[in-house]
Amino acid sequence: MKVLLVSPPVAPFRQGHALLKSRCWQPYSAAIVAAGLEQRGHRAEILDAHALGISTRETAERAIAAAPDALVYSTARHDAWELPTPDFAPIFEFFDALAARWPASRPVIVEGPHATLEPDRLFARIPSLRFLARHEPEAPLLALFDAWDRPDAIASIRDLSFRAPSGAIAHNPDGEPLKDLDSLPMPAFHLLPMERYREHADDSIPFSIVVSSRGCPMPCGYCFKEMFGSAFRVRSIPLVIDELELLVERHGVRRVFFHDQIFTLNRRRTHELCEVMIARGLPAKLTWRCQTRLNGMKEETLDLLRRAGCVEIQTGLETASPAIQERILKLDVADFLRYRAHGERIGLRISPNNIVGLPGDTYATVMESLRFYHRLGIPYAPNFHFPYPTTPFHAEARARGEIGAEGLEAISQRAGRVGNSLSEKDVVRLTDECARWNRKLRVKQRVWRWMGKTYGSLVPERDRAASMAR
Repeated sequence: MKVLLVSPPVAPFRQGHALLKSRCWQPYSAAIVAAGLEQRGHRAEILDAHALGISTRETAERAIAAAPDALVYSTARHDAWELPTPDFAPIFEFFDALAARWPASRPVIVEGPHATLEPDRLFARIPSLRFLARHEPEAPLLALFDAWDRPDAIASIRDLSFRAPSGAIAHNPDGEPLKDLDSLPMPAFHLLPMERYREHADDSIPFSIVVSSRGCPMPCGYCFKEMFGSAFRVRSIPLVIDELELLVERHGVRRVFFHDQIFTLNRRRTHELCEVMIARGLPAKLTWRCQTRLNGMKEETLDLLRRAGCVEIQTGLETASPAIQERILKLDVADFLRYRAHGERIGLRISPNNIVGLPGDTYATVMESLRFYHRLGIPYAPNFHFPYPTTPFHAEARARGEIGAEGLEAISQRAGRVGNSLSEKDVVRLTDECARWNRKLRVKQRVWRWMGKTYGSLVPERDRAASMAR
């Protein structure tokens, strides 16, 4: 059986002041499904239209020309832990372009966050849609192909929805997040245009994402966990190392982003992984970044991460306002500055994320964050809070009557203005202020570079050089 997996082009989403961009990262789950299909004797192909830079219409044309026996379409933003872009229009545009020339005998399957949140809407709008995988996609999709010719078995696959021959829509019960990540095959990187993926900060560096764990148990009110859940699950270290070495040796990758939601949650495992990377000589071939919480982090762990090749940790500081930090249960500013200073000394960048318009935010608290980030030499691109469905902050907004039941798109109308006193005028002013301050920051940084210094550094040049030399 020939199966085509489509990762569509993801254009920047802009509505008013809200802006979501999508980096060109591998469709990791699609590559895992493709590998599983190959193991089962199927012929799998991946059309990563986002990486190829082609339009939605051309994506549909290539899908038609490929003439697969089945098509699997993903609605995910692969650089954002399956966060949904609050827009169904690109999905419908693809299937409208496909409709006139797509044979009814070829099943269409959709997976991703849009399928998970609003499956009935997709079935109603896409007549050719026969199957839909909800939540974590690999298990239901591979089970579907295993049971392809057995309707009785299909009816028992959890996290699967389907259109029965009568036309009725059936939703099988939800499943549990996959406990044994090692049961999944290594992604089929050989089916991807690996030469197209580049480090976003330096397009000369061949790049890949790697996922060594899934799930995050932390109670962040804004975090969308509908795809991977809260249960923390890990892949075995030998399999992670095998994947890194494959990427380096076969695909020439020199920079990796560990796309785990909380990379260092298990300190012992983190240390073991880093020690194996060092023992295998990977730091000489590969540098990497990760995302994690720094609460309770030991400096010895940061030191080990750096020796293992880590060059940057992204962390969810989100705000520099103590009042808002207390509400979202994040790292306080003093601890963050201590970690950032230590990172500077050892050559490990500690980069804070930001969210504007959290519950309780005011114009003053956002400006407090803007000034803080700029003192550190960090441009402040306002990331307005989207109260995604199924998150605690979305539920609170519904209870207050700030958001209705209109669907995913409705949240973009309230981005940055849920649970706080910010007005539309405030949001526009803040956007303008951020742009103005960022221009001033670029000028300061150029002047400081001309002077041979680093603007925003917490550590004197001589102390940083001495520490790195050790």
